[in-house]
Amino acid sequence: MKKDLSLSLLCIFFLLVALSPAKSLRITLKEEMTLGRLDDDLIYMWVGIAVDETGHIYLTDTLDYSLKKFSPSGQLVKKAGGRGQGPGEFMAPREIQLFQDYVLVTDQNIRGIQVFDRDLNFVKRIPFSNLILDMRVCGAQTIALIPIVGVGAGRLRMINFEGKEISEFFYEKTKKMMLDFASIASDEKGYIYLVFTFQDRIEKYNLQGERLWTCRLLKVKSVSREKINRFEVPTRVVYKDITVDPAGRVFVLGGHYSRHQSRDVYVLDSQGHHLATFTLPEESHAIYIDHQGYLYSRGNDGVSLRKFKILYQFDSP
Repeated sequence: MKKDLSLSLLCIFFLLVALSPAKSLRITLKEEMTLGRLDDDLIYMWVGIAVDETGHIYLTDTLDYSLKKFSPSGQLVKKAGGRGQGPGEFMAPREIQLFQDYVLVTDQNIRGIQVFDRDLNFVKRIPFSNLILDMRVCGAQTIALIPIVGVGAGRLRMINFEGKEISEFFYEKTKKMMLDFASIASDEKGYIYLVFTFQDRIEKYNLQGERLWTCRLLKVKSVSREKINRFEVPTRVVYKDITVDPAGRVFVLGGHYSRHQSRDVYVLDSQGHHLATFTLPEESHAIYIDHQGYLYSRGNDGVSLRKFKILYQFDSP
């Protein structure tokens, strides 16, 4: 009898815990550092960012046709590049990723991936047949790419450091131009997250291409489109970027449909549940979270890079 009573009380306890309201999460930002200002020429317009394990910051500067490395305190360590299409040169440098002991850089107007060492010495070019929309390193040996290959492409391709294709999968099949545009993020377990530029979709995949969940935060059914020459293209951005923090939380930067355009950041857990929303102090084209959990965003229309400490506060309901 006592055993049955104890079991009943235990079941009631777990039921009450399960039914109790969850604590709400509030996120605020504390600025730690600003790189580049309106009255200097440190940065002209940064596009891509990566931060290594020691806190060194790597930027692509599209108006300066360069790749730049900064110390953890914000001092310029080295600059590489220059305008052109030769080894180590750029026309429009874009995405940047750290892979093993190397820095990988894509160019909006040049096929392939340029490879530099951590001291920004040019090493080689990884061949790739298409221009690259976005790039992320997934695991120890895999580089995930979204190629730009025309209407209805919608595929994510995985290659190795030599440019050999490992696998690919389709995440979108559409005949409408640019609806397959997306940004990539990955976590420490190798899962891939996609956020769609012109659709209200955030999705998680494994490396085999299995979709694990889909989240639609803003209830946007369709975006406005405009006919340019003979093509009809979307004109308003739903989501701009995606990144994952060391705890596995997913951060998504909203675009034109957010309450604060290009400033609202939506935070999800690894299962796709919305945890919180916070607002950046300035509009940004991208967000990035480093190994220590610091968040980086745009300032002064790209002239500045702002670094923030993320402060988490759980409030009882």
